[in-house]
Amino acid sequence: MVRRFSTLARFLHPLVGELRLDCQILTAENLTERLLVLTARPGSEDAERLALLGVLGAQEFTPGATVTPRGRR
Repeated sequence: MVRRFSTLARFLHPLVGELRLDCQILTAENLTERLLVLTARPGSEDAERLALLGVLGAQEFTPGATVTPRGRR
């Protein structure tokens, strides 16, 4: 039997700010393994921030750098 516990997890991300995520902790019967499932409530600001992280996730930003739109120099 898997044990289930729910709570609220809060994270402070440097690019998108605070994320409040629902956290389910599933514990295996032998108590040696745990699985954390973090989700944002659909339609919430936290869901939008989490989606933004999916876009920004692999990018690196240099302080003071500017972005020039394509086709312009």
